[in-house]
Amino acid sequence: LSRLYILYGNYYKDMGNIDSPKQIDYLRGSAMMYEKASELILKETRNGYVRNELYYRKEQLINFCQNKKIQL
Repeated sequence: LSRLYILYGNYYKDMGNIDSPKQIDYLRGSAMMYEKASELILKETRNGYVRNELYYRKEQLINFCQNKKIQL
């Protein structure tokens, strides 16, 4: 389930890469999906590989938002 949240978070991040009126909504959705994945990983799975993947994806999102000067 945590991988599914990561997948959806990545999908929303990809949608947020496109300049559109809903760009910030997509990026916020991505952050929420990553947060849900993080909660599951800490409580349930404790899978190091998935945790590292999530960390990498969150860093990508943070860097993208910083480059575009978008605050979530």
